[in-house]
Amino acid sequence: MDRNPTKEELNQPLLTQGYDTDNERHPPLEKRESKDDEDLSFWKVMRQITDLSIYPIVGMLFHPAYHLVNTVILGQDDDAVNSLATFGLATVTIGISLMSVQISFNNSLTTLISQLILNFIVFIPICLLLLFVEYFFLGIGQQAEVASRASFFIKVLLPGFFCYGIFHTYSKYLAGQKEVRFDEESFRNLWPQMKMSLYSCGMIIWGWWAFDVFTFIGTFMSLEVMAAQTVCRNIVLIFYMIPVGLSQASSVMVGNMIGKKNIQGARVYGQMCSLTSFAWGCASVLVMAIFGEQIVRLFSSSESVRNLVTEAFLMIWLYILFDCLQCIGAGIISGLGRQGKGSILTVFGFWALGIPLALVQTFYYNMGIIALWLGPLVAITFNSFAYYAFILKIDLKEIVREAEERRLREKKRI
Repeated sequence: MDRNPTKEELNQPLLTQGYDTDNERHPPLEKRESKDDEDLSFWKVMRQITDLSIYPIVGMLFHPAYHLVNTVILGQDDDAVNSLATFGLATVTIGISLMSVQISFNNSLTTLISQLILNFIVFIPICLLLLFVEYFFLGIGQQAEVASRASFFIKVLLPGFFCYGIFHTYSKYLAGQKEVRFDEESFRNLWPQMKMSLYSCGMIIWGWWAFDVFTFIGTFMSLEVMAAQTVCRNIVLIFYMIPVGLSQASSVMVGNMIGKKNIQGARVYGQMCSLTSFAWGCASVLVMAIFGEQIVRLFSSSESVRNLVTEAFLMIWLYILFDCLQCIGAGIISGLGRQGKGSILTVFGFWALGIPLALVQTFYYNMGIIALWLGPLVAITFNSFAYYAFILKIDLKEIVREAEERRLREKKRI
């Protein structure tokens, strides 16, 4: 018969879930590491990674799926250039303003009820702003028809994205927990969780915003460039969703190993997730190299749009490869609870290197779609190396000590 979970168990932070209860008898700084109790064989680790990442991957693949279907349909339209430009403007706007906030905001403590409440709090003001986004489009010089159609599309999507934020909360929570119920603790620690959510948001959202800003820069070019950028963006999103699931697995498993004081386990899971993501990046580049022409033809019937996409292909290949690596690096940093410092690297890579480079190349050198991908490539390459250099410098023993101290503070509040 299943035993009823106690309130004390439910209020343990994520980093201590699955904690070896036998170690409770030892003083905090003398508790045994559970290395000998954890099977870190190759196939066991890969199975754990697969179990944790497969469902998030399937769920995340449905996000670019509607982008993919819409882009393919609009790309074959008689007015393909205008339609793709409108769709690109709408999706990049809702990505910057809403979806990036929802997903990155959920990436902190992986709680459920309190995270759902916080999602609702941040959704309301963003939704109100998006209801009047047409005036913003007109203010930055977009064509009236494009602005009207894009704003209408955004309004239609708003209810769905409210539900998506709640769904993503469940997805993150269920990856590392097994209990689902309301509890007063959901409200007691709301403010500390808000702060940790903001740290997590900073780790992810600056990169997400930058990625969409590169597309937004394209709205100031010709409609053909904007249409081509929309196609390129959707191609990248398709290959990116696998590392997103692996990143979630790395965050959960590294965090849980730290909670168990199993430093070697944290290292092994971090390394295996990184190698798996790198292998996927290489496979993605291979697919692009072999089937690139067919993929481009699927997305657009316009010869000018296809030529522009092909022109940026080499940089897209490299971007996908390094994006896979930096995604896992971000997940490991999140699992170690160092999102605040990691976000500094993200901001520097994208906003001090990538975006200024793209702006100079776009408006000074008139390099067209090349400018929209060289900037991101430089930023993502810097972040990939910077994240792993940062991870290697982190003192895992200190992380374990901090997790233990946080767990003891939580117990005193009960």
